[in-house]
Amino acid sequence: MGNFIRFEVHGTLKAALRFEKFPDQLRDDLLAEINALGREAFEMVSANTPRRTGRLAGEEQLLIVNEPNVVGAIINFGAGATANDAKKAGALEYGSTGKPQEVSGRVWPLDHVWSRKLAEPLIAIAQAYERTPNIFPEFMVRGPMAALQGQALERLQAVVNRAVDTSNQED
Repeated sequence: MGNFIRFEVHGTLKAALRFEKFPDQLRDDLLAEINALGREAFEMVSANTPRRTGRLAGEEQLLIVNEPNVVGAIINFGAGATANDAKKAGALEYGSTGKPQEVSGRVWPLDHVWSRKLAEPLIAIAQAYERTPNIFPEFMVRGPMAALQGQALERLQAVVNRAVDTSNQED
C-alpha cells in the first residue's frame, strides 16, 4: 500500500560540485520539510480512515526515515497489526468484490433479549451462509497523497533552491 513520491535533483556539473559544500545542511532542511509534509499527510489520512471500531485508526503510524541514502516519511497501518488487519486495510483502500466467503453457523444460549431477562434460557441458532464482500474503495491513503503530491514537490524543490542560492552566495 505504498504511495511514493520520488524527488530527484538534476543539475549542471557546477551545481553538482557545489553540492559537496552543503549536503549536511540540505539534508537537515529536507528532513525538516519531509517531517512537516509527513505530519500533514498523516493528519489527512487519519481524517479519511474509517472509524467504525477505531482499531484501524489505532494502527496508523507515521515513520520518518533518516538513513544515509534516504530521507522520507512513511504512513502505514502497522502498529500491532495482524495479517488480517493488513488485508482489511488493503480492502478498504482498494475496494474488493472478493471471492465468496463461508460464514460458519453458530449456536449459543440466550438468557436475555436486550435488557430483558428471559424466564427460561433459549438456544439461538444462526445458520451457515455464504457472502461476497462488496467494498467500495475508500482512498484513505491514495486520496490525500494525490492531493498533497504537487505541493510536496514544490516545497521540496524550494528547499533545494534555497540551498543552491545560499551556496552560490558563499562564493
